[in-house]
Amino acid sequence: MLAKGFSAEIFYDEGKLEEGEEVTPENEEFAPSWSVYTEICMVPEYSEILRIQKELDGISQPFGGKSDGWGVLN
Repeated sequence: MLAKGFSAEIFYDEGKLEEGEEVTPENEEFAPSWSVYTEICMVPEYSEILRIQKELDGISQPFGGKSDGWGVLN
C-alpha cells in the first residue's frame, strides 16, 4: 500500500492500562497502539518531505493514524 520506494516496519504496543480500563483523553498515551515506521532513501528537500508527509497522512487517516515526525540517518 505504500508508494514505490518505501519500506515499512510495524510495531504493536500493548499499552499500560489496567484490564477493563476505558481509554480516555487523559490516559490515551498509555492505551494499546500501532506504530508504522517507513523509510525512503532520498536527498532531503523540504517540498519533497512535505509531499511525502501528506501521502503518509492520506494512507494512515482512514485508520485513525497520522504522521508524527521525521528522522535523518547517514
